[in-house]
Amino acid sequence: MTRKKPLTTNDWVDWSHAAAALAYCDMFFTERHLAHQLRQELGADKQYKCEVAGTLGEALDTLQ
Repeated sequence: MTRKKPLTTNDWVDWSHAAAALAYCDMFFTERHLAHQLRQELGADKQYKCEVAGTLGEALDTLQ
């Protein structure tokens, strides 16, 4: 996996929140970049059966 965007200190916080929440939540709303990583790169949404949304539109679709 080639990373186009370097990790920041905030990325570590975001990853910590995702790691703690995905196993216990039905829905997880986050920024587009982290949502992509969780869904496409890790498959965490399927592994934990948690809908991951990275945009307002995705969040609204998930809630409907």
